[in-house]
Amino acid sequence: MKQTDRLEKLLNWLDKEKLRDNKELEKNKYDFINEIKGLSKEDIFSKQIVETKLTLWQRIIRTIWGH
Repeated sequence: MKQTDRLEKLLNWLDKEKLRDNKELEKNKYDFINEIKGLSKEDIFSKQIVETKLTLWQRIIRTIWGH
């Protein structure tokens, strides 16, 4: 009888821990979702603009071709 009581207690404890972990996981998911919702599209997909020095011929070609 003692063995089954002990096993039942362990199973109850395990169920409680699973439930607590699931609640914590759901809370973390919602926190992450709300954090992402607060970001703008530009923050997520920011382009790095790298300015390079163009030679005279490159500037002329860009001016002619409109690039």
